[in-house]
Amino acid sequence: MKNLSESEIVPIDPSQSSLITDQVPGATFHTKEYFRHGPDQMFLVRLLKGIIPISDILCIEGDAGKEKYLSYEMPLNNISTNGALKPLAQAELDVLILDYVFNDCDHATPVSDQSEVERSNIMIGKQAHAFFDFEIFANFWSYKGVNKEYLLRDFTKFSKVQAIFLASRLDNLIERFSGAAGVDFIKSVAESVEKTTGDKITVIEKALPVAGGKTVAFQSELLNRLKKMKAFLDFVL
Repeated sequence: MKNLSESEIVPIDPSQSSLITDQVPGATFHTKEYFRHGPDQMFLVRLLKGIIPISDILCIEGDAGKEKYLSYEMPLNNISTNGALKPLAQAELDVLILDYVFNDCDHATPVSDQSEVERSNIMIGKQAHAFFDFEIFANFWSYKGVNKEYLLRDFTKFSKVQAIFLASRLDNLIERFSGAAGVDFIKSVAESVEKTTGDKITVIEKALPVAGGKTVAFQSELLNRLKKMKAFLDFVL
């Protein structure tokens, strides 16, 4: 991923747009992502890439050499999607995963299916959706558990097709993070982020030391949340 200096990025009139563009034709970024917890956000993006539609994070050189982070505006027309569900219906399910599993709870879908809607850190187009801004994920360990009343309310409003889709999403995530291969995957992602940013990842550093190390502690907690959510979904259905 190309690292750009801040001077290479040319802003659009901020009163007209929430995006900025660099000098590479067609590349746009979300301005409000000069954010805190950049390494943690990049970590989450790389963990979920290929399963949940999610915006790539770019690390740039800011003032006095201090790194800043931006996320790309994803080209929604180029993202493949599950044809059985409209983007809004899919986004509603992914919001639950980000909230109940990753404790990243500042995403919300619009109340109707509109074209090119941006609402609470989600872009929703006619064919696909994509999330951005994952600052709250840094509070992964502040998680207070699933409120089953709220989760039941969420699950029971979904169609059967949505329920099947959500179960598939959870199964794919559980498979990705399980076992020794899952530990290796998490470690490789963490190492790539630390190499790119030069900073440690908060959610790994805050993990309690267990046999196998902090990465195993993070894996264990992540799988516990995913499996609880999947078991509750199976029970409700």
